[in-house]
Amino acid sequence: MPIRSLIFLVLFLVFSIGSLFNPMFGALGYIGHYHIFPEGQWWGLALMNLGIRYSYIIAMMFAIGTIFKIRKLRFKKFFHSQEILLIIFLIIIWLSKYLGLEVDEDYKLFGNYPPIKISKVTLFVLLLTHVVCDLKKYKMITWTFVLMGLYLGYSSYTAPASAF
Repeated sequence: MPIRSLIFLVLFLVFSIGSLFNPMFGALGYIGHYHIFPEGQWWGLALMNLGIRYSYIIAMMFAIGTIFKIRKLRFKKFFHSQEILLIIFLIIIWLSKYLGLEVDEDYKLFGNYPPIKISKVTLFVLLLTHVVCDLKKYKMITWTFVLMGLYLGYSSYTAPASAF
């Protein structure tokens, strides 16, 4: 197993288990996994053979950790007006099939069914808005996006022309 795969597994365990004690670990781990997507990397083939759905597990641990620590999280209202609008948007997306907007069959075949994707994003955003409620945590999220952007930029820069 490549060393990058082992490093990923160790970080995956740290962020997954850490999210039960501090949900911020789950948020950072999920964002990191989303950007790196180890299953799509050359070093991630060994990870795919393990049959583990890493994003699902870390998202589940993030949700469980948030539920465990809900009393310690500092937020004023359970749902803000923008969150209610997001939930209404999600309901409209789910009802779009019945409103006459059919989804291409290709989306269903590859697991990219838009209502399911939007549901995942909505759940993550709702959890994130309740976990990230001070400037320190916001800066951690922002720096995670910056570092992941740098990683993706480096990967793109060093990739062969055939990757594009």
